Amino acid sequence: MRRIIILANMLVAILLGAVIAAQSIADRRQVIEAAYAHAENLTDALAEHTRQTLVALDLTTRTVADSIAPLGRLDLADPDIVRAVLSSRQTRSPTTRAIFVIDANGRVLANPDHFLSAIADPSNLPEFEQHRSGDGDRLIIGPPRRSGLGVGR
Repeated sequence: MRRIIILANMLVAILLGAVIAAQSIADRRQVIEAAYAHAENLTDALAEHTRQTLVALDLTTRTVADSIAPLGRLDLADPDIVRAVLSSRQTRSPTTRAIFVIDANGRVLANPDHFLSAIADPSNLPEFEQHRSGDGDRLIIGPPRRSGLGVGR
């Protein structure tokens, strides 16, 4: 009789272990599936945010260029008009921290707050080095960096 009780206890322990193992496997599978779904959602959200940011930057660049073009040469234009154009565009672009007008050599010509011919010289950045080397006509996005030029208001 004692052997039957021991055997029954062993059988219950094995059955209980099997149920716990099966439940652990199912839980692990659900956690992994949820993590993949979450990662896919984040990837889709990041892709959409990036797309919208690039569209906003394209629109901003075009409207600023179209607004400044009639003024003639930028370095001879009225600083208050250029600042007004940039400030106006800046207030309508919440995702853009600041808008700077930079010449082909990488010199800052204007920004929403100040109109200076040489606030800084970002010409040594990789984006401008590629531009000067003539390495194709394409959009080059540099890594994020804190600007020493200030934040547009």
